[in-house]
Amino acid sequence: MTEVAKEGAQRRFIHPGSLPFIFGILSRYNDSSYGVGNFTTELGAWASGAASADVILQLLTGCHDYTTEYAAFYLEPRLCFLQGSSGNFIQKEMHLRYASNASMYQNPYAALGCMFVKNGTADSITSELNFGGSSYSGAYAGASMFVGVPDHEAGSITWTNLYSHTASAAGFSSAASITVPANTTACILLYTSSYLVFNNSSSYYYHAQHINWRLDSVRSGFLVDGLEIDLERTLKAWQCPGFSTTFELFA
Repeated sequence: MTEVAKEGAQRRFIHPGSLPFIFGILSRYNDSSYGVGNFTTELGAWASGAASADVILQLLTGCHDYTTEYAAFYLEPRLCFLQGSSGNFIQKEMHLRYASNASMYQNPYAALGCMFVKNGTADSITSELNFGGSSYSGAYAGASMFVGVPDHEAGSITWTNLYSHTASAAGFSSAASITVPANTTACILLYTSSYLVFNNSSSYYYHAQHINWRLDSVRSGFLVDGLEIDLERTLKAWQCPGFSTTFELFA
């Protein structure tokens, strides 16, 4: 009865057929060093591999033990929904910033999104996901996509880097082949960063940047028979229940 009640509560909150995911934009050093919660360079080299991919999910879901560290968001994590019969989502914005030194744009805004996808069948399923966005060259910029699969025996999430983009681009398009094991929920992460359009450091450090984050045709292309959005996991992650590790989302 408890499981039935839980499922009923989810269905009342999320309309049947909706495709929710979590999205936010991390402030990082791009927004200067004023105040607390600054995310500078310690954990954000996400375009180079999967070593710190879990940090993205930590920040989006609040599953960490940071206090005022790394806590500042330009756009706080929120529940968003893929739109249209194709199931698309596009975030784009041009922004002008002042920085106290000319290198702050090298740690630009980070657009972060996570989507929990469940395979309820007895066989693994592989499907192609289309995505895109903006990026900037540098150790703490770029763009990347990861897939995380919970390892219940080890009590952790195993992350795989599916895509890395390390060059500057106002907009790029790509696709990744994603495998979700049988009877498993996987977490898909997409990270993009602001592209530097213009920088004037002659007297004042003003720079203009463009940020873009995009998922394409999730409903019509990626979610083949057997794959669906895991509503329970998505809601648990969005509501930040005070976990200290991301694996607790899957426990």
